[in-house]
Amino acid sequence: MSNRVETAAANRAVCRRAIPAAALALLALAGCNPGERTLFLTLAGETPGTRTPFVEISGAPPLGRPPPAAPSGRFRPADLPDAVSDAATGDNAEVENAHRRVQRALADRDEEFALRIRSLGLYAQDYLAAAGALTLRAGDPLPADDARHRGRLKAARGVLDEIGGDIAKLNALVLRIQRDRIAARRVAAAAQGRGGALVQVATATDAAAVRMLAAARTFAGDWLVYVSGQRETLNRLAAQAAAATGPDTVETIPVRQTLAE
Repeated sequence: MSNRVETAAANRAVCRRAIPAAALALLALAGCNPGERTLFLTLAGETPGTRTPFVEISGAPPLGRPPPAAPSGRFRPADLPDAVSDAATGDNAEVENAHRRVQRALADRDEEFALRIRSLGLYAQDYLAAAGALTLRAGDPLPADDARHRGRLKAARGVLDEIGGDIAKLNALVLRIQRDRIAARRVAAAAQGRGGALVQVATATDAAAVRMLAAARTFAGDWLVYVSGQRETLNRLAAQAAAATGPDTVETIPVRQTLAE
């Protein structure tokens, strides 16, 4: 029984001595500049590896930078009041029917635009997760150009390919919005001079089409620039890793000592 008590007391004493020593070592490492940090690691038993360090990629955007912001709000045109529709006769009825068709088309475009925004937002999350596994800081040892690294590159490029598919759909949507915007402009012109709610709603529908077209064009262009920039960064990172030399692990010296000791 006495042996157990003595052993437990000895263990607690060792722990009390080890905790301050570990804390001191961490504080010393936190306050080191890069040269001192290297010295600490050497004294602690590890020497820097000889792997080629990562160099910041100039002329290309940072890997995993935030994706383009989605446009806020919706672009659905206002409905034509029922009273106007019921009272429309002759030429007014023809203009009103044309407005209804344009309105339904633009409402469909608004729904599809919102769908593309949500889809690209989900792909952006996937890409940021894939790019996070490849992110390096200047001076970090470059990863080995092995199957693991190439697999990570492939995963990131695969998500960019999926985003490219959504961009193609978004560009096709831009063409349809442009066609509907022309129709909305014609309806607004036909409604001019007739007065009342019809001309007001037709003008508002035309304005909604203009806003939607501008937002979709800008969003598609921003995503196209984003994807091309990230592809360039991935390609140059892959080239650095392929050209890197030296082992990709640190060397450990036989005798380990700490600054605290």
